[in-house]
Amino acid sequence: MRQLLIISLCLGIALAQLPKKETTDKKATQKQAPPAGNQQLSEPSQPNPTRETTYYTYYHQEPDRKETVKNVSDFFLALFTLALVAVGILQTRVLCKHEAWMRRNVAVVRRIARAANKNADALIDAERAWIIASPAQNAPEIGFIPPPNHPPELDGADTSNYFSVAFKNTGKTPAKLTDSAVMYRLFNNLNEIPPEPNYGPRGTLGDIPLSTGDSLGAFAFLQPNTILTYDVAQAVFRQGAFLLAYGIVSYRDVFEREHETRFGYIYHFPQGGDPTPAGFRREKVPAAYNRAT
Repeated sequence: MRQLLIISLCLGIALAQLPKKETTDKKATQKQAPPAGNQQLSEPSQPNPTRETTYYTYYHQEPDRKETVKNVSDFFLALFTLALVAVGILQTRVLCKHEAWMRRNVAVVRRIARAANKNADALIDAERAWIIASPAQNAPEIGFIPPPNHPPELDGADTSNYFSVAFKNTGKTPAKLTDSAVMYRLFNNLNEIPPEPNYGPRGTLGDIPLSTGDSLGAFAFLQPNTILTYDVAQAVFRQGAFLLAYGIVSYRDVFEREHETRFGYIYHFPQGGDPTPAGFRREKVPAAYNRAT
């Protein structure tokens, strides 16, 4: 602002020093000549006011006033223009500072919004439904065809093999079960197990509601054969062959978010002093078989 005042003062001084037109503010005197002839003056020593007349004429001074008004108008016009330029510069600076302030505040608001979303997600996760899948029978009997002349204790061993699973809601709010798939298969070695599970066609569950603490059961027979031969059964007992039970269940929580729970278990038989009891375990199953969202 101080610079603006200095510039205005300099401009006023410069305009004041501009050259002006010279004006004729003089008296023009005209004398009437004496009449021609040999007229005699009766009293030459005294002037006769009737014989000599003096005329005074004043030139019009309107152009001088117009010039002065024009100079003053030009000065104030230049001053006003300079003021407009200064206001524009100041407004530009204010707008730039305001934009920078807005950018900083937008970044702050975004951080606050992200933090609020995280808090909301944490609250939803704390209140959502969680479906787990566990074997209904952890160590069922293995059914196989007894050999000829088998001992009496093997009578009735030729039963079908199946895997039974329980879907349980361990969350704080109900869930709606949409579909599921359960598989039970025989593999000659662990390397035959695909890294990604193949569930085949899924069975629809029609949005069955599952409240907190409630369970829903499902099962699948052993493939490719529901009853093992005696030799294959012995290979399973020695861990030369493996029974893999796996599956998936999809559901929605009360917040209408979709989730799924995958499960995979290998029927473990302890060998050579292994203290782990026989039953379905997850340790040797690929990671893609056990996952929850």
